[in-house]
Amino acid sequence: TSPDFQAILVKEAQFSRMQFESAQWRRLQLQAAGCRLLGYSGIQISGLKSKSHIKIASRRIAEAFEEFTTFREWKMAYEDYLARADMAPYPFRFYMFNNLFSEAHYSDEAKKNNTRLSDCGKLEKTKYNFSKMILDKLDNYPNAQSLLKQVLTGCSSCDMTQLKKTHYVCMDACPKMLSNGPCGGSKPGGECELDSTTCVHLLRMRRANWLNETHIIEDEYIEPASNRK
Repeated sequence: TSPDFQAILVKEAQFSRMQFESAQWRRLQLQAAGCRLLGYSGIQISGLKSKSHIKIASRRIAEAFEEFTTFREWKMAYEDYLARADMAPYPFRFYMFNNLFSEAHYSDEAKKNNTRLSDCGKLEKTKYNFSKMILDKLDNYPNAQSLLKQVLTGCSSCDMTQLKKTHYVCMDACPKMLSNGPCGGSKPGGECELDSTTCVHLLRMRRANWLNETHIIEDEYIEPASNRK
């Protein structure tokens, strides 16, 4: 959350509870109407804990659909309400296309933002090559295999079938236990938001990119650790 948006929430929290809730409902109206005008066919709303809140949300959103019928008038109201504050500041935001917020539907000439995946380093390549070359050959020597797995992948629990699917990166090392991540909370440099180590999903993506095997990440479902026990 950007400092500007945090300031808005702090200011709203100083009002009465009724005024604070009214401000949140208004923001929901603007976001829902905006998604519709931007071309989305549906939205997901969470945090509604009672039937009465669901009814209020449904009514407020319906009212917003009637209030905002053009992208231009909605955009003006949205920016005025947020005092033109970004929801997430640079560099913690990334948009696939430039100038998406300039009109309701981007044109055929929309330019894609270019971002470069960090290179797979020499040590990573060496670990991968050595893992692929030797680990499979140690099935008859479980103690040695376990030790080398720990050294090369940081893991002693994943079996070889699992590790081969993940380019010899242990997905169980993810603090959030996400086997098919990433979660989206990693920092701009690729560090995990919880322990500042390099995100394991970034490590796997770098190896896959180096090997021209990024398609495997989409094709292969990795069984979560909780399901393997």
